[in-house]
Amino acid sequence: MKVFKNTVIMLVVIAALSACDKSEIVYGGEGEFCSCFNLEDINKTVPAVNEFLAGLPDNITLKTDDKSKEQIFKSLAEWLNSFNCNIYATVTNGTDMSIGRITATGVSVLVKDNETVRELNVKFFDFSKPYPYSQITGYYYNKQDAIYVKTTFTKIDQRFDFINSIGLDVRSINSGSYISSMPADSANLEYIENNLKAKPYIRDTGVTVYLDFRSPEIMVFVNLHDMHNREYQADWLETMKDFKLVERESERAIIFYIPEGTGKQWENKIMKYDFVRQAAPYYTQYDIALINQ
Repeated sequence: MKVFKNTVIMLVVIAALSACDKSEIVYGGEGEFCSCFNLEDINKTVPAVNEFLAGLPDNITLKTDDKSKEQIFKSLAEWLNSFNCNIYATVTNGTDMSIGRITATGVSVLVKDNETVRELNVKFFDFSKPYPYSQITGYYYNKQDAIYVKTTFTKIDQRFDFINSIGLDVRSINSGSYISSMPADSANLEYIENNLKAKPYIRDTGVTVYLDFRSPEIMVFVNLHDMHNREYQADWLETMKDFKLVERESERAIIFYIPEGTGKQWENKIMKYDFVRQAAPYYTQYDIALINQ
């Protein structure tokens, strides 16, 4: 029954494309599917994709070995490419470090975002589930809207001077490591941690405070966000004094925001500074989830 259903639906072709005005696209409606295959509406195609995956044979969807996964990806890519709307679905590959060889990792499609053509990856189901490749939850794409910069600077005020001179907004200064000379006890630890988490430029998940009983000392690891803001810079320097924080000397990465499409230009410009050790592309993942999920 499953094979018959798939065969019939693969033969359904609607010449005139209708407007994408449905919250969910019915499996097999080619016109509706194609009209929704754009960045704004592509989430509406998720139910149709999931119905196609549900119709695949159990002997591949209820397994997680590499051969079965690759067959699922190939079947999905072939089905997507059967539509008359230039989806350009391909099976993506990557190196599985655990086995040291290239394996199929998923499916990507091309979608137009105004004048930009984006490569979207199919987002498969929660990987904590037994059969994560049997359904999808949406799509995602990676956008190079930032640049990763490593310098020889070992002090935060040097990094602030560099940030102030370059004229780019800062996404984050990563992996700052500090030692507090305040008495190493749980009360001071809690006091420091709570105050740091209240800062507008520090995220809860971007700060770790703990007691190093070997020293004993209070250790602070923190990522600083939006530090192009000079008020934030001044506040952090005062905070270091208040909590008696001494920065452990090491090279921290600064991630700058850049306009999309200017990555190579900024890499070349930043690498001309003699104190810059590395300038590399940095990407943000944008998720397009199933509507009403």
